[in-house]
Amino acid sequence: MYQITCDGYILHDTRVKEYKVIAPKCSLKTNTTGTLSFQILPIHPYYSVIQKLKSEITLTQDGEWI
Repeated sequence: MYQITCDGYILHDTRVKEYKVIAPKCSLKTNTTGTLSFQILPIHPYYSVIQKLKSEITLTQDGEWI
């Protein structure tokens, strides 16, 4: 199970209908920083939590960071 969080708030969780983002895409490469892109609708419960260049976005799979 994948989960995307922003500063501790859940943005994407496949088990909860309200916590979904659109078109999440993760790209990982050896010895470089990976990328994560997604779209989020303004009606998402935590849409206003995201602060450009300040928020920490994390991607986890089964509780482990990716």
